[in-house]
Amino acid sequence: MREGNIYWRERYIYIFLIIVSLLLLFIIPQQIEEGAPRALPYFSISIVLICSIGGLANCFRKKEVVISFSKSLLLKLGSGIFLYFLYVFLIEYIGYYSLSVIFIVLALYLFKTRNIKTMIFSGVIIPLMLYLLLEQLLGLFMPTGILM
Repeated sequence: MREGNIYWRERYIYIFLIIVSLLLLFIIPQQIEEGAPRALPYFSISIVLICSIGGLANCFRKKEVVISFSKSLLLKLGSGIFLYFLYVFLIEYIGYYSLSVIFIVLALYLFKTRNIKTMIFSGVIIPLMLYLLLEQLLGLFMPTGILM
């Protein structure tokens, strides 16, 4: 075991994923307006939940695996999760597309992308493509806050 690393048993990771999946299943109805399509988020989170339960059940049938993480990786992961939850709760107030630009740029910076052109290009192109796909092609309207 290396010093400076954190060691987790595999089953705790699956328990963490189960708890996060259940929380997301609770949060999804609050974030989507009444009458809007909810099937895809429920479906994707349900797949994560089912796979996590299957992985947890598999942990009890075989020799348990211990996985090591560096503390810096866990700090980035925790910061990413915090940033994502902040993004989810601010969408309604700021707006999906403008907040997506900010979120993508911050997420890229958090995960060590330092090329400004890549950050700006990704931050603008991904929300633009989502806008064209969701609103123009599929007719799904995302929350608009004070900015859009």
